[in-house]
Amino acid sequence: MKHRGNGPWSWATLFGAGRKARVPTASLRVEVKETLKRKRSVRFYIKLIMALLLLGGSCASIYYSLHWLSDKMCYENPKYVLEEIRVEVVGRIRKDQVLKWASVPKGINLMKVDLLAVQKRIQDQPCVEGVVVRRELPNRLSIEVKERVPLARVVTDKDSKEPSPGIFTVDREGMIMRPRSGEKVSHLPEIRGAPWEMIVPGNKVASDANEIFSALNLLSQIEMSPVKVEFSLLSVDVSKENVLRLATRGGGYICFSGDSTRHKEQMDRLRQIYFQAGRLKKDVMTVDLTVARNVPVTFVPDPS
Repeated sequence: MKHRGNGPWSWATLFGAGRKARVPTASLRVEVKETLKRKRSVRFYIKLIMALLLLGGSCASIYYSLHWLSDKMCYENPKYVLEEIRVEVVGRIRKDQVLKWASVPKGINLMKVDLLAVQKRIQDQPCVEGVVVRRELPNRLSIEVKERVPLARVVTDKDSKEPSPGIFTVDREGMIMRPRSGEKVSHLPEIRGAPWEMIVPGNKVASDANEIFSALNLLSQIEMSPVKVEFSLLSVDVSKENVLRLATRGGGYICFSGDSTRHKEQMDRLRQIYFQAGRLKKDVMTVDLTVARNVPVTFVPDPS
């Protein structure tokens, strides 16, 4: 065989030529593999989307089926038609007043009653300390109400420039209330010297009114103490900073610290003072418990 060309025969020429001839075949194989890979990916995602759609449809079907079933079994069930509202009150609030606040019509489906909304409507009343509302299947609603107990009264001058002059009561939590019609509050001790801007009916006393809360704490302790029977409390003056002056019947007074953490200790000392006065057959006139030692005490003068 004779070589026809520009140069001599060589192994590199022969093998090089062979490699160049095989390059198009390798490229074709790669393209085919990429095409098959893309088709498989497309088929996978199509199947995934169809599975998700099927799952979503199944979930929606289950949800609406359960919703329909709950409507039929609960919200449209004639067994759950409200027939009775049971009201229990700890206090003197009338039951018909509680029903008016609750605003729950008879004949409504018991499962449709919004218990939290009913509870809030009753709890928003200033004279209510606590309320519990619950369903009693199949057809009864139970409402339990606890009334706030007035601890003292606050009197504003009718000639003052205050928007709501008159008599109000306050409980141990500082809630200001208007006395209900016919309610007697004259037996309650009076809190004097309180800033009138803090006396807003239907609201609690501001948290920074330290003297008022200190006075309420002291009155609570007096209510639970046996020393209560030793004197007749008329009023508590909170006008002076860090001093609570209790006026007693007969022109006497007892001074306590405005620091409520000292009240227990001072009540113990006051009980000892009344005990010693009883042994001496004396009637206490004034006591100043703000003094740490050698508490000043005066007695009612003998008639002679």
